[in-house]
Amino acid sequence: MVATPSASAVPLSVLDAATPAGNSVSAEKPAAAGDSPLVGDSVSAERPSTNSAPVAEVPAVPIEKLKETLVEHLQTNYGMLAITLGKTVDWYEADGMIQCSVQTPFEAQLLQKEKKLLAQKAAIFYKKELPIQINLLEEKPKKEAALPAQITMICRQLKGAVDEVRSADSELMEEEE
Repeated sequence: MVATPSASAVPLSVLDAATPAGNSVSAEKPAAAGDSPLVGDSVSAERPSTNSAPVAEVPAVPIEKLKETLVEHLQTNYGMLAITLGKTVDWYEADGMIQCSVQTPFEAQLLQKEKKLLAQKAAIFYKKELPIQINLLEEKPKKEAALPAQITMICRQLKGAVDEVRSADSELMEEEE
């Protein structure tokens, strides 16, 4: 391809995007030894390496602070995931896995879908490549106060239920207010 003066002002990325599929445009012209680029000739457009600057090593984060670190790291690009991750509890390492627990099936499902991403990000900060196990906390059944037999019989007869049990002291306090 012969470069024209008007084409030399166009960035290479625009030229690459403008070519039809299957036709490639080379940004560099084979040069013989001793040749220097002339006006109108294409010049090699190598992009500088992004690895040239030394990368600061991230110190290992203890498991107790891993949740907060991940939430902080994910909140800009993965907001919903970060919020859900912030609701997790009981982070610990066991059986070669990082384990944490959530309270609702929705939270468990969302985190299960993103387990690979979480494991990758956790490996960066925890300095160990471990899979992440999401556990669903079991709901503790509420202790129901033992109702007197008369109340239980009335509930059965009326096919009803007791919503709330109050003490006589709490009712008196509400009336005074």
